[in-house]
Amino acid sequence: MSKKLPIVAIVGRANVGKSSIFNSILRRREVIVANEPGTTRDAITAKAHWEGSDFWIVDTAGIKDAEDDFEFTIQEQIMQAADSADVIWVVIEAHIAITEEDRRVAKMALKTGKPVFLIVNKSDKARRAKATDYQRLGIKPIFLTTASQNRGIDAVLDELIEIIPHFQQPEADDRLRIALLGRPNVGKSHLFNSLAKKQQAIVADVAGTTRDINRAVVKYQGREIELLDTAGIRRSGKIGQGIERFSVIRSLSAIEQADVCL
Repeated sequence: MSKKLPIVAIVGRANVGKSSIFNSILRRREVIVANEPGTTRDAITAKAHWEGSDFWIVDTAGIKDAEDDFEFTIQEQIMQAADSADVIWVVIEAHIAITEEDRRVAKMALKTGKPVFLIVNKSDKARRAKATDYQRLGIKPIFLTTASQNRGIDAVLDELIEIIPHFQQPEADDRLRIALLGRPNVGKSHLFNSLAKKQQAIVADVAGTTRDINRAVVKYQGREIELLDTAGIRRSGKIGQGIERFSVIRSLSAIEQADVCL
């Protein structure tokens, strides 16, 4: 039986470039990136590969004060991602002074006792930035990156591979994939969470809560099944531009990946 692959969680306050780092590592636009704080809502998971090693990488929503039940659900989900991870990457911005939210994220990550990396993103906007400028957060190692240009990401991955046990082997990819499809707000994420037996996809009375493909693996009668929760698809004439348009593309991609569509 193959061993469980390591899990890396990317955490940080909103709009620091977590999804850009996620996409840069995957070398594809898996997660929506836009100049809107809070673009990522669900914790998005994908399998990544670097220098002969495989691992899971989880992109999370930005950490901030929870002002309502919906926001509290997002923050709770971030904590779950950090708890389940083997390695945590804390992301901050190079051109903005360290904020109270940055300190909260760093403290939360260090409290887990797991390996923590500090990724100082958007370093192209702070040309004189040095890794030593960010030591007061108490996290080592520190990396300067510009994920939108794929700069500095290789160094982060090289360090990650150093701490991933070499005896871990990739998991067999013979899963049955089931995509959950439908109009916005018909209960796809409720069904997804019920089948996954955990609050992985955010559920709220807000149409369009799910924006990316959300994945979970469950076992049934000894067989692994991968569930794909998708954004709701509206009639083509009602689909907006930008984020909603990308969400529909993700849903169509899920249909292509799936063995069964519900």
